[in-house]
Amino acid sequence: MDVDLSDEELAENMKEREKAMKRDWTLQNYTDYLRADVAGMAIERTTKNGKFVWYDMCCGKFMAAQDLVRALLGVNDLSTISRISARGVDILAEPGDKEILPGVIISRGNVVNYPIQEGVDLITCHAGLEYVQKYTGKAYDAVAHWYNSLPIGGIIAFDVPISMARELEHNIYRHLKNPADVRLISLHAGKFYSFKIEK
Repeated sequence: MDVDLSDEELAENMKEREKAMKRDWTLQNYTDYLRADVAGMAIERTTKNGKFVWYDMCCGKFMAAQDLVRALLGVNDLSTISRISARGVDILAEPGDKEILPGVIISRGNVVNYPIQEGVDLITCHAGLEYVQKYTGKAYDAVAHWYNSLPIGGIIAFDVPISMARELEHNIYRHLKNPADVRLISLHAGKFYSFKIEK
């Protein structure tokens, strides 16, 4: 673990050591592996609350958000798109914030402590927490930070290798401020265990 490294040093180490790491996932991957219907939630939340705020941790090129915009354009739902805020956070992203589509931003940052705006609806992380744990040892702290940033009704969906799942289940509740509020559903998905936490 590189716990004493700066974010810049951590990023350089990961680039060097994880050259074969898969970095891009489609919106369908989020449905298949995380059981997260992001498009459906975007339509539901914008209709009900007038907005949908989504953070994707370890996002790569944030292809899933690009797919979301295309899917909504396919049904001519321009009003929904204008009320969506999607931010991908990745330690390997270029420095600063980059808007890749209207309302879709990729930011460089450490997902363990990246500031999350109030009123977030959904936080996702697909195939990223294993690297958070490998390089920082703080995967549980990351999940706790995400959960504690959620308002009531917010959702986190993420997955971990089966080898991490048991320890995560044992540790996750003690990292959360209000563990009684958590509903955790674990689902097998290939070699990964998927979790959904609804606050």
